[in-house]
Amino acid sequence: MKKKISFPVLLSLAFCLSACTPAASAPQGEAPARATAEAATAQATAETALVQGTLCNIEDCENTGKALYQWQVEAQADGTTLGNLVELDYATAQQRRVLDTGMPSYRLGSCFARGNTIYYTTFEEDGRTLHSIDRASGTEKTMPVVDGYGVGFIDDRALYLFVQRSWGYASMQRVDLKTGTAQTIPMPAQTIRVCDGAEGRFLITRLIGEVSLSSLQDEEQRAAALQTATAEYAWWDPDDGSVEPLFQEPYTGELAQSGWPRERVYLGKADGMFYFYRAEWTETTQENCRVERCAPDGSGAETVLTMEDGQGLPGVLRSEGEIRWLVQGSGNGVVVYQPADGSTRHVENPSGGDTPWPLALTDDGRLLLYNFYAAHPEDSIYCLVRQEDYLASNFTGTNVAPVTEETEEA
Repeated sequence: MKKKISFPVLLSLAFCLSACTPAASAPQGEAPARATAEAATAQATAETALVQGTLCNIEDCENTGKALYQWQVEAQADGTTLGNLVELDYATAQQRRVLDTGMPSYRLGSCFARGNTIYYTTFEEDGRTLHSIDRASGTEKTMPVVDGYGVGFIDDRALYLFVQRSWGYASMQRVDLKTGTAQTIPMPAQTIRVCDGAEGRFLITRLIGEVSLSSLQDEEQRAAALQTATAEYAWWDPDDGSVEPLFQEPYTGELAQSGWPRERVYLGKADGMFYFYRAEWTETTQENCRVERCAPDGSGAETVLTMEDGQGLPGVLRSEGEIRWLVQGSGNGVVVYQPADGSTRHVENPSGGDTPWPLALTDDGRLLLYNFYAAHPEDSIYCLVRQEDYLASNFTGTNVAPVTEETEEA
């Protein structure tokens, strides 16, 4: 029986104002003392920083490198489906039921993990609730969180939820995972995307223009304003509200020869470079689909992966916030690009059948494969293979056993 604890949430609007006054000149003999004091102040500032440790998108935290967490549904006699939280453990190659929620699947939101704690969200009548399960003690805690967030990140001690509006993002809610307290922090004006996070800051895209989209209630007016707007990529520091601009481009992108706009979608970062999906729209499809990378200031753009016309975004496998693999389908095969060495590998099933799709990378150099052509979710076939074997079109590995009565924890 899991113990349940509910934390009340303290919602407060955090406006951080700091003032600095010039220090009086100190005698020469006080220089070491002043240096020590400054070092102590810098250490205290680092310890009280809002963001601690590596920032990861919660969507990437379904995979911890040691296990994958996901929802599996169970059909009921009345036609409804209930959700079970299942762990795919890589070391034992075993699926294990962590929790039988008893809830309809439509009420279940994200599930992710950090350290020895599993998190999931549920939709309630009065908003959204965050649940956390400590694997060591079995204790489950609940706390309300802001509803309507579009992007979420997590670090060593807090959850960061970005509240989405029809025109972009206005604020971020920071939830302390130990105490359950929350604070709402205003974001830079005209923020339209939250792309990434690293070293205590968030990579955002904001509009640079004279007209505020939030002031335009009519969709046609917003569309007209966007035609002349400029999008700027920048690092935003929630500690002091500072914004470090990186580069700008037209919001609609430069027009292709067809006269239609070009698409640019941020995919992630790797080894100090930003990766984007690029394509040129026509009346019926997308052409010249590709992946480009560039320096953080937008310079040195180069194509690293070409794609077939009409192909959308590639699959992205990340670890610790960095892109490790980019994956795209090609015929009955799969193309894998690895930023670490710039290699592109074509993987194809030697038997001529469908090529298994890579789902997650493990910490021990293996790959979790998923047969997404299974007729029913409970029949899905998972297999663990060495990454190099997969890249060599060898799919022989260890099958992941399904949930059994012996492996149910709920």
